[in-house]
Amino acid sequence: MPKVYKPGKVAIVLQGRQAGKKVVVIKQLDEGTKERPYPHAIVAGIERYPRKVTRRMGAKKVQRRSRVKPFIKVSLFYTSYRRAFTENMGHEGRQLLTPVPHTLRLGA
Repeated sequence: MPKVYKPGKVAIVLQGRQAGKKVVVIKQLDEGTKERPYPHAIVAGIERYPRKVTRRMGAKKVQRRSRVKPFIKVSLFYTSYRRAFTENMGHEGRQLLTPVPHTLRLGA
């Protein structure tokens, strides 16, 4: 199988909670792992973007509306649609050193 989901490639999630969101591939695992014996990728994206801010808003409201909520997930290849874009992440040659645990839960 050719490496379609290379690190830095942009994809769109097709299924699940983040369906329709753009993600960037962080790491590709073609052979899978011991815990996940199927091809998958570790992807990261933005779940909630900053909202519009106007001049009339107070500092506290501006701070609340300027928050960004990122997410990271393990995604099967067939649940995302690969795009032709590549994002320069600035870490050529470096790899994810620690494996992502099977019970990856953000916000829990």
